[in-house]
Amino acid sequence: MVRGEDEVPVCRMLDLSLPGSAATLYAQTSSRGRHVDVLVNNAGFGDYGDFTETDVQKNHDMLQVNIVTLTALTRLYTPAMLERRHGGVINLASIVAFQPGPLMAVYYASKAYVLSFT
Repeated sequence: MVRGEDEVPVCRMLDLSLPGSAATLYAQTSSRGRHVDVLVNNAGFGDYGDFTETDVQKNHDMLQVNIVTLTALTRLYTPAMLERRHGGVINLASIVAFQPGPLMAVYYASKAYVLSFT
């Protein structure tokens, strides 16, 4: 949710697996004079199966959502928070970020990235 001059929360739906989606969201919020006080990066998804049998595109989309978009959103919104001297970022990883596990190699690795990045 984003608050604007009228302080009414606004929700946006956006496919974060699409390249450039972070820039799209940032442009939508900043062009309307809205600012983000707290960025909560909670989007993510996983897949299950032997790595050699998982869908290549699904793995790509997972990395796009779980790593690339999360990083881009953080980079785009943080400077204004620092300038205002107000705001924060919450990046949600997973317990699986602490140790690799079976049948979800890409998901586990992506959540380890979030933990390390944060």
